[in-house]
This record gives sequence, C-alpha cells and structure tokens, in this order.
Amino acid sequence: MLNITFTNEARKALHSFLDKEGGAACFRLREFVSGCVSCRNDVRRILRVTLDAPEENDVTAEAGGMPFVMEALLLANYGNSFFISLDRNNMPAVTALRALFH
Repeated sequence: MLNITFTNEARKALHSFLDKEGGAACFRLREFVSGCVSCRNDVRRILRVTLDAPEENDVTAEAGGMPFVMEALLLANYGNSFFISLDRNNMPAVTALRALFH
C-alpha cells in the first residue's frame, strides 16, 4: 500500500492536471535516472509524478481523492511513504520518506 501526502499547492496542481486529462487516468510515481549510468558517475535517481494508466503489477492508492500507482518492484528501493511538493518550476516533485538508498 502506498502512503502519499502532499502540500496544499501540490494537491491543487495535481487536481488540475487530472481534471484536464479526464477519463481513467491516474498518477504514476516513476523513477528517472540521470547522469552516466554505464560509468556510474554522478548518477541521480529522481522520483516524479506522471499521468498514466494502471498496469497489472502496480500497487495502487488513493490520496486526496486522486488515484496513484507505482510499480511494485520500485517499492523495494523506495519504501511505501512519499511526499509530493512543487519544485521551483511549479512541477510536482516526489520525496521518498523511507528510501533504502540515497
């Protein structure tokens, strides 16, 4: 089970994104990797929120009246508690509260 909390500003922004999308969309917590992955220099793992559709092996949750999903395999690295705020560009940024690595 996912435990997701967010700032009021992030909640409003997410609701706005979902209202524009409509249909059966949900928010996916997704990992992005930046840097030189093959040489392992300056590799950064970043969590973000994207609009998507649920898949078979997803863990699902509802937070703030909105549906969220995350690939079950990512929970092993990030745990199940997340905080969503807005970054300096007013885009949702995700922080894993119990990540097993940094």
